[in-house]
Amino acid sequence: MEQDVLIEVKAEVEHESIDSLKKISVPVLILCGNKDFYFPSEYIKEMDSLIDKSTLKFYENKGHEIIADSRFAKDIFEFIE
Repeated sequence: MEQDVLIEVKAEVEHESIDSLKKISVPVLILCGNKDFYFPSEYIKEMDSLIDKSTLKFYENKGHEIIADSRFAKDIFEFIE
């Protein structure tokens, strides 16, 4: 297990996603809770700014588990229509 953690940490440190995000040319929906511990709002806003055709929606006072929010499915269906 320790080796798995080391592999994951190494991959996260060495991976540069900025160039990859800039290459995305299709519409992308980004849904996030504004109190997400794993993905802080400032990181999500930066990701949104790097994807040309992105749509960002924050769920106020929500953390990482936004899938249970009643707006989640509605927002996805509206995006793909």
